[in-house]
Amino acid sequence: MYPKTHSLTAVVVTACLVVAALVSPAAAQEPAARFYGLLVNMQSEYPGQGTTPVNIVVNRWSTDDEQERVTTTVLEQGPKALLSLLGKMPAVGSVAPIGGVGFNVPYATVSRSPDGLEHILILSDRPMSFLERWYGGRSTDYPFLLIEMTIKPDGNGDGQVIVAGRLSADKFNKTLVIENLEIQPMQLRNLKREQ
Repeated sequence: MYPKTHSLTAVVVTACLVVAALVSPAAAQEPAARFYGLLVNMQSEYPGQGTTPVNIVVNRWSTDDEQERVTTTVLEQGPKALLSLLGKMPAVGSVAPIGGVGFNVPYATVSRSPDGLEHILILSDRPMSFLERWYGGRSTDYPFLLIEMTIKPDGNGDGQVIVAGRLSADKFNKTLVIENLEIQPMQLRNLKREQ
C-alpha cells in the first residue's frame, strides 16, 4: 500500500509540474507598456476636484493590418462603421482609475520620433450610460474616446484625453482627425511609464 501512495503522489506532482510549465509563459507575459498618471478635468469648478489617478495598460500594440483597417474604414465607410469595427476588435489594453473599474480598449499605436519621444494613440468606443443613450442628446453624436500621450526617453510624459469625440479621416495623409465635444480635453499629468 505504501508504494501505491508514493506512485500516486509522483503522478500528481508530475502532472502539476507539467501544467505549471505550460501555464507559466502565458501568465508571466508582461504587457507591452504600462502607464500611471493623473487625469485632470480642466473644467472642474474647484482645484483638485476633477483629479483622478489612472492606470493605462497596453498588452500589445495594434498590428499594421489593424491600423490599416481602422483608417480605411473611416475613409471609405465613415465613423459609424468604425464604431462597429471597434466593437468587434479584440482588446489590446485597458484604462482604469486606481482602485476602480475601467474599460478595455481595442486600438493602441505607438510611433517614435528621432529625438526618442514616443507618441501613443489609444482609441475606443466611449462608455455611455443608459440615460445618455436613452435621451440621445448631442453627446451621443460623439461616440469615441481618444487618448494621446507623449512619453520622453526617461519614461515621463503628458497627454490628453478626449472623452467625447467625433472621428473623420484625412484622405491625403491617411490619418485620423478627431473633433472634441468638450471645450478643452482632459489632461494627463505626471505620466510615468512603469515598464
